[in-house]
Amino acid sequence: MHVAVFHYHLQPGGVTDVIIDSVRAVCLQGAKIAGEPITEVTLVCGRDDNVSAVLDRIADDPDGTGHGDKGSGRTITTPHGPVALRADVQPLLDYTPPAESVASAHERSGAIEEWLLGSYAGSLWWVHNYHLGKNPSFTLALCRIAERHGDEQQMLLHVHDFPESARYENLAYIKRIAGESPYPSGPSIRYVAINPHDQAALERAIGGPDARVGLLLNPLPGGEAKSDGLVPDREALVTGLARFAHHEGQRFHEDGPLLLYPVRTIRRKNVLELGAIARLIPRANLITTLPGTSDAERSYSELISFAYSDRRIHGVWGIGRREDEVGLNFETITRGADLIVSSSVQEGFGLTFVNALLWRKPLLARRLDVIDGILPLFDSYPASFYSTFLVPNRSPSITDMGSYLRMRYHERLDAIGDVLPSELEDQLLAEIEDLVSSDTIDFSFLPAQLQLTLLGDLRDTGFGGYVRALNGEIFHSIERALATETVPDTSDTMEALLGYPAYARAFEAIWDAPDADAGGVANSSATTASRNGRFANAQTKLQREFATLSRLRLLLGPLDHDH
Repeated sequence: MHVAVFHYHLQPGGVTDVIIDSVRAVCLQGAKIAGEPITEVTLVCGRDDNVSAVLDRIADDPDGTGHGDKGSGRTITTPHGPVALRADVQPLLDYTPPAESVASAHERSGAIEEWLLGSYAGSLWWVHNYHLGKNPSFTLALCRIAERHGDEQQMLLHVHDFPESARYENLAYIKRIAGESPYPSGPSIRYVAINPHDQAALERAIGGPDARVGLLLNPLPGGEAKSDGLVPDREALVTGLARFAHHEGQRFHEDGPLLLYPVRTIRRKNVLELGAIARLIPRANLITTLPGTSDAERSYSELISFAYSDRRIHGVWGIGRREDEVGLNFETITRGADLIVSSSVQEGFGLTFVNALLWRKPLLARRLDVIDGILPLFDSYPASFYSTFLVPNRSPSITDMGSYLRMRYHERLDAIGDVLPSELEDQLLAEIEDLVSSDTIDFSFLPAQLQLTLLGDLRDTGFGGYVRALNGEIFHSIERALATETVPDTSDTMEALLGYPAYARAFEAIWDAPDADAGGVANSSATTASRNGRFANAQTKLQREFATLSRLRLLLGPLDHDH
């Protein structure tokens, strides 16, 4: 069987890594689709960047030795026989401008529909984040094809993120172009989520538990948990980090602990919170690796850069992919870190948590419900999860932030009023009032500029001591983690849950399920009017699932330089 794997791009990032390892997993393990073996895979994306490198990684030739460019065929050599691998770059799939006209978007959608059916009819379409609001013309094309060909055209819609989950700008764009409920239905269409929370939400949205909504936990990078136990030269590591920090005008403590946050500095990663926590640990260094590069995240990333250059955060920012400038590499930094940390408020899977296990490093992270599926991995492991990082609503430079936050959150609600179902507004208004009326507030509910102000206030030792006392358990956990001498090897447990064999079994199970016309949701649920079409109320139901104040944080909204 031929499998066409779709995504907007294959640039470095989380979804690209999942595509690489998931394709390798199903091919190397000989996974079948309803009994049919996979014989050919085509990666289909909207831009050239990084495509050749991805092909080489899937073909297990990371140096590109002996292979050509993105247009040349590769072969995945498996114990079950060779699998042909190639790429198809189609600019129609690239990101599109949200301000475009409906007419232009619909014209593009028609061209995509014609191209899909002309080029890939009869293949399995494995589509990643098909409805995120990056290209609603593509989403609409899939929905229209489902309406006419949902009986025979197999689609696996792989949902990493939901536009209904606080991505309100994306959601508005999707609604304007693709219409309500971009959730196609049909006997040959399957959905998968990447964590149990999202799987349950999607099941409820399309009418109840149903075998067509599967769960594919992200596979381990490389398919297995490998650790040779080597420890880098600490002196060389610290010297390299110090050189980089000096060159960038950042403050680095050569005798301090190394707290590693290996992420892009985008809003949902909530980097300033870890900056505040690290600032309250004597001589601690927060190492944050990569800048945010998209138009939506660039302003926030620049704010983080300023926080480091202004010495409000101590450590290193932006060393990712520049390690060689100071004689280091990413592996050296991960091996030499004292603690892996995460303050992210929104994740699809939680790769940073799994990486801590792979690197055999203690972990401190904000607790997220999406990690329920991997929590067993942390039994008897030096990992601590915190729910809140509290700060008072007054500080040396802020008299009372409550009234200001009330105004800003009401503005946030007004800005998304056309997208949010009206019945949810009262619920959110009540949550806002509870939030702003308290003497303390969770740091993650503050807008980024206010977070930056509080970081500056932590220079006041009295204020800093009070904040530390408010969050005593977090700092006790860090002290315990930094004192950890032996970190257990969880390789066997990780491979059993997240290795390639486990992934391939879960993939096969998706196709073992009965079709919807044999008693599944499409026949039993009132959420869809026809056998092929769309689940009519799915989008509204998902908005109710995700319309909580935690997903409406000012941190996640546009960065407003006027406030």
